[in-house]
Amino acid sequence: IGNFVVDGAEGATHGGPPILQDDLGLPTLHALARTVRYLEQAGAKDDVSIIASGGLVTPGHFLKALALGADAVYIGTIALLATLHTQMLKAAPVEPAVQVALYTGRYSEDFDVDQGAQSLANFLRSCVREMELAVYALGKTAFRQLERSDLCSVDPEIARMCGIDYAAFPPDRQPFGPDGARAAGNGVAARRPGAGAGADGVPVGSAAGPDQDHHR
Repeated sequence: IGNFVVDGAEGATHGGPPILQDDLGLPTLHALARTVRYLEQAGAKDDVSIIASGGLVTPGHFLKALALGADAVYIGTIALLATLHTQMLKAAPVEPAVQVALYTGRYSEDFDVDQGAQSLANFLRSCVREMELAVYALGKTAFRQLERSDLCSVDPEIARMCGIDYAAFPPDRQPFGPDGARAAGNGVAARRPGAGAGADGVPVGSAAGPDQDHHR
């Protein structure tokens, strides 16, 4: 069908109305998770290429987006910063760095395009190398092999929303299913003030057995 761009609320918007920047849109993580889930449920995931963007600045961010179901990412602010690199000093400390990059910037004529292109290329190559290292550490050989099962979160709500493992439970006792629904027989353990917790997250001294639900 084509490409579907998920441009999260963290994305920079130069010159946009403040209300659009401050009060509309979803965070990239939430928007990406919802998009992937909808397309999977509609049976259309393989027909659409999902491109994620908005606040993605590190190789780790890029990898997590791919593992969550994005087919690619695009970047903006971090690419600009990488392009400027040491050329930021041509404006600092008198003016902000963008005065070097903008066509109408006070120091735009001092910007070395070739040097900027080389700096950006170096950044992109280093990102790819770091991403490759992480993929190899997972025992895989290609970015396309990444999947949600490679991820986990220490936040139960993020785990539920994204359909990934919650780090407090082993893989075979996850409290949520891939669709975010609570798995039968499991739950996120509540912890009383001052009470210790067992290895599986069940509060010490609780009368509940291992198969009984514990809710916040």
